[in-house]
Amino acid sequence: MGVENVDRIGDDAYNYITTWGKSSQSTNNALFDALLVVQGRRDEFCVKALKNLLSLASKDREIARFLYNTPPNTYQHARYSDWFRAYLDNQHKELG
Repeated sequence: MGVENVDRIGDDAYNYITTWGKSSQSTNNALFDALLVVQGRRDEFCVKALKNLLSLASKDREIARFLYNTPPNTYQHARYSDWFRAYLDNQHKELG
């Protein structure tokens, strides 16, 4: 079923890879991966990127559908976008 290689719920279950801007050093530079990497480190970038991504999704049904149906990177969530709300709520609380 695909869960044989996952020992913990937080283990990677899905990688987001893009060929746009592909370089010889890395092919793992997709926006979805970048957002996961920078949250907690570069929160201002992450919040702005999420704002723009959600703005695009609100204007285009295909983007919204893609975002909604994208699988999560771990089995902690049902969809990739499931972490958005908790993260943004936490950022809002930190800002006061």
